[in-house]
Amino acid sequence: MRFNPSVGLLLKFTGDVVTLVLVRGSNLDAPVGGGEVNLTDRGLARHRVVWVREMDEAELRRTGDGGPTVDAIEIAEFESQADLQAWLGKTAPAFLR
Repeated sequence: MRFNPSVGLLLKFTGDVVTLVLVRGSNLDAPVGGGEVNLTDRGLARHRVVWVREMDEAELRRTGDGGPTVDAIEIAEFESQADLQAWLGKTAPAFLR
């Protein structure tokens, strides 16, 4: 998992193919529901967050300015490193090294 506040949260799952999940939103490292768990270091990394979904307009309004929002989730699978790099370059170049 890698987090870039300007782009979002990038999750990488490996197996027969590599799957990247890009979670876009704002305040993704802010605590959820006023507690201590967030999506980054205290949530997904510690398996305390079991699912994430895109929020609709009403949920985005209710969350307000300080809370975490999930605007979009993009999922892509890759069989080669070259394809993965090309997708990242097009979709989220801030995550390229």
